[in-house]
Amino acid sequence: AFFVGCRDVLLSDKYDLVFKIHSKKTVQESLNAGNFFRRHQLTNLLSSPGYAANLVALFQKEPTLGIAYAPTIHIGYPTLGRGWFENKEAAEKTAKRLGIRVPFDDPSPLAPYGCMFAFRPEALRLMTKVPLTYNDYPAPNKHLDGSIAHVQERLFSYAAAELGYHTRTVATTSYAAISHTSLEYKLDRMSKNVPGYPIDQVHLLDDAGEFIGGGPMGYAKAYIRLSRPGWIPTLRALYSPVRGVYRAVQWLTHPASWRRDDDASSTRAANSMNDMELL
Repeated sequence: AFFVGCRDVLLSDKYDLVFKIHSKKTVQESLNAGNFFRRHQLTNLLSSPGYAANLVALFQKEPTLGIAYAPTIHIGYPTLGRGWFENKEAAEKTAKRLGIRVPFDDPSPLAPYGCMFAFRPEALRLMTKVPLTYNDYPAPNKHLDGSIAHVQERLFSYAAAELGYHTRTVATTSYAAISHTSLEYKLDRMSKNVPGYPIDQVHLLDDAGEFIGGGPMGYAKAYIRLSRPGWIPTLRALYSPVRGVYRAVQWLTHPASWRRDDDASSTRAANSMNDMELL
């Protein structure tokens, strides 16, 4: 509806400012999480007539403000630290096609999760000028990470920045209180077993590497990265062929499950690449 149904508006110079809002039907999460996500989006953009007027005034005050939206949703969602999910590779390819050279943020993108925001139409021209049709988008029940809409959602701020516009996140005082309390609790719990100040904790965890899923192997890898980094080349030389043999045995003993996994992976990759070819 945004890139296709509103194309004439987005490419015209008739409006100085546009608010993109929608009903926010969440198909990926629970009812409560989805309802909070909707409130998070709408309230932080259009809390009251006075709040909306202040947001418009922010654009008047800052001529290079291109897009404004609610802060990253994190209550009920695992977005912090993983905001790219399965979209980064496709986003990088799409950005290259669109001429977006602004470096991406890591570990999560600066993006309007939920896809509601206020913006200057000219700030998003790199994206809105691309000719798309409704058939280029998946059905609602297939609106998942890796699909074209989720990739586009993470590119808005970078597309605006490429044209010289900056981004601001905006929030009501009531939401800021809820968000801060939640963030404070999360940081307190996550810091319990990691020594040092936050900057020291960040470096320690980055050096430990990714060990999502835990288990003996995950923690063993983290220990080696931190305490015995010199072992890594030797262990990798031994580990790679052993893993290859293990995978071969798994394929021979459970070929049906491997075919299903391969087919599913191929389908996801093909759908994502087909969508991205349009951009």
